[in-house]
Amino acid sequence: MNRIVFLVGLPGSGKSTIGAALAKELGWKLVATDREVAAKLQVAADSALLTVGEERYREAEREVLRDLLRDLPRENTLVDCGSGALDNPQTLSELQGLPGVEVLELVIDLSTMADRAGLNRPRSLGLGMPRAWLRQMGQQRRQRWQVLDPLTVEVSDLPKAEAVQKVAEALGLGDKSTG
Repeated sequence: MNRIVFLVGLPGSGKSTIGAALAKELGWKLVATDREVAAKLQVAADSALLTVGEERYREAEREVLRDLLRDLPRENTLVDCGSGALDNPQTLSELQGLPGVEVLELVIDLSTMADRAGLNRPRSLGLGMPRAWLRQMGQQRRQRWQVLDPLTVEVSDLPKAEAVQKVAEALGLGDKSTG
């Protein structure tokens, strides 16, 4: 039977990097929801959210995930979920009810997330408190994801190869991953 694993995590947790490396190592299909949304919107993936705005982006993201969940791939697949992809309660509910779908959360600490998001440098006071916002957003999302009973893997400060190996091991695929 094929496996479908949804990678979730906060911004900067390594979903795209780890997902791509692990899918390549295992010979699995990779679905990156951020890229799928950008393609649907016909905009560049790295600026899609800014280009079309949050409301339109989340609407397209919901459509991409709805279609994916309706017609699950028939081969082993890693799904790299954008960090806000499961903010939609309907998507979360649909994912929760699917048999044979696994969810793995990549966990990072606030300092690592802030480093990767570029928030550990001097900034204008006009930006407010981005670390406080990240902390609150992270707590809310992690709490929401608990209904999915995800496997969790701590990846803060790990080199890519080690993080990939830890994820493979958590999925029971450690012997198939060369790291």
